[in-house]
Amino acid sequence: REKGYTGGYTILKEYIRPLRVEQSVVAIYRYETKPGIQAQVDFDPVAYIDVDSQVKKLYCFNMVLGFSRSRFFQYTVDASTAGFIRLMLEGFQFYGGYTKDILFDNMKPVVIKRTLRYEEIEWNPTFRDFFEHFEFTPRLCKPGRPETKGKVENQVKIVQNDFFKGLEFSGLSDLSGKAIEYCHEVNGRVHRTTGAIPKDQRAAEGLMSLADKPPYQIVVVSYRK
Repeated sequence: REKGYTGGYTILKEYIRPLRVEQSVVAIYRYETKPGIQAQVDFDPVAYIDVDSQVKKLYCFNMVLGFSRSRFFQYTVDASTAGFIRLMLEGFQFYGGYTKDILFDNMKPVVIKRTLRYEEIEWNPTFRDFFEHFEFTPRLCKPGRPETKGKVENQVKIVQNDFFKGLEFSGLSDLSGKAIEYCHEVNGRVHRTTGAIPKDQRAAEGLMSLADKPPYQIVVVSYRK
């Protein structure tokens, strides 16, 4: 009670705890890469399909070039490291080359143990053989921060909603063919962010040539007892 005041109580502001905590939004800046510097890759399950009377998980492999936004994607039921590398090679062939850096999720076909120090990362040994053969640098996005590879994340949404949803196909080969047709179609449209056509911009990427490397042989090792 305030001294000399009998009409009631005065609540002091400094003793009041705010009912609603003020929240701040962390701004995320779009990271634009120069030509030929970076590609982004995503590899996730998207559906279940029937293959030879067996229900199998269907995976979608997405790759996008950072500068031109040229897109490539394919589907598979093989989530092994060898299957992942096979799709990487299909992406390289589709583009006619590859970038110096490629950004990945912290996925098992790529990395076994992620550490803060790049040189201490434990890579999947089969994948290490692959990236050392082509001499590109694999990068890992921050855990729990998919926006660090936002270009390919946007592509994943577009592919799932505009291409795959409601699509009818007779099998994996038919699905793969339709995916390639869609890649050519969407790469011929004006990109909303860059205002340019990805197919026309791809030449400016200056990709590392596949012709400079011997063909890569995928070796599958199986252990039996």
